[in-house]
Amino acid sequence: MRILNTVYKFCGNHGVNVLENLELKITPPNQFNDPFEFTPRIDYSDEAAYAKTQEQAILEADYERQCAIGAFKESIGRYAELHPARLAEMKRQFMRNMPRGAAEAAAALLDGVSERYGILCMSGQRTSILMWGHYCDKPLGLTIGFNRTSPIFRLEKGLRPVNYVPEITRFKVA
Repeated sequence: MRILNTVYKFCGNHGVNVLENLELKITPPNQFNDPFEFTPRIDYSDEAAYAKTQEQAILEADYERQCAIGAFKESIGRYAELHPARLAEMKRQFMRNMPRGAAEAAAALLDGVSERYGILCMSGQRTSILMWGHYCDKPLGLTIGFNRTSPIFRLEKGLRPVNYVPEITRFKVA
């Protein structure tokens, strides 16, 4: 693969500001325009087994809520004995909410990464119609070329090509 010395920033009408102020935006991943880019997917290998591992936490949370409002004053063991149907329903609700919980966990992971890291998106091609369409306000934008060997681009790990993968990264929860 031939590495070119020029990389390009595709800009909409803000491209003039880039040139006037000599500032480039380092974008946090949670601000990317593609909602699937950099967003992990969390899968449960066995939802029922995972829910079973959470039974004690579900029981404790409900027990503490009931005690806090004065609806129960005995031990947690006694609470479990007296309310098996309630706890079974809470487990079913937990399982129904697992997809939403996984999506919320993925979003939280993305937000956590975005608090620490940003990405400068550039291209080795200045004539990509796709890039013009997505990032340059159609015909109103511009591309700005930069010398990739400039010291500014050697900070940390420097400029590197993106490695696009065919599928979203999946995290398995046992």
